[in-house]
Amino acid sequence: MVCQDHNNPLFPAHAQFSKFSNDPGAIIADKTRFIRLLEAGPFQYMFLRPRRWGKSTFLNMLATYYDVETKDQFDEVFGGLDIGKAPTTSRNSHLILLFDLSAINPVGPREEVKQSIFRNISGSLRSFLRRYRDILGNASPEEYIVPNGIADSLKNVLVSKFGGGLCHSTKRGNRS
Repeated sequence: MVCQDHNNPLFPAHAQFSKFSNDPGAIIADKTRFIRLLEAGPFQYMFLRPRRWGKSTFLNMLATYYDVETKDQFDEVFGGLDIGKAPTTSRNSHLILLFDLSAINPVGPREEVKQSIFRNISGSLRSFLRRYRDILGNASPEEYIVPNGIADSLKNVLVSKFGGGLCHSTKRGNRS
């Protein structure tokens, strides 16, 4: 456990790791030691825990650790934690695509649920394309996100952008 201000302890109420990891008084369990274990084995993970057990916080910690855009904040966020003392070679070396599926409304007619899923996923794709704009060559979300096309939108961003243009046939504006 890490607690920097023992007079005013607080348990963070949100999962944004980089926002509270160094807050005075924040009580957190340093789970950064698991990063080395995750990297040592094959990539096959499923996090099954009850509500409020830190799944989102753990995944946000991983996102902050691996994100190329948080490289300048590494010492501030991870310096006092286990992984900060001996980082892996993969630190701050990835583009991170985050999905918050808890925001999807699963109640209502099928079409409304489908729209909720599309809005959620396309919002994540837009954030991803904006966040890494400089790295991705100013990729425009409108160019890659197909209205009402979840699978095509994902394929456009993940395959077209990174696969050498293999799937440009489904990009908006290039459709036949």
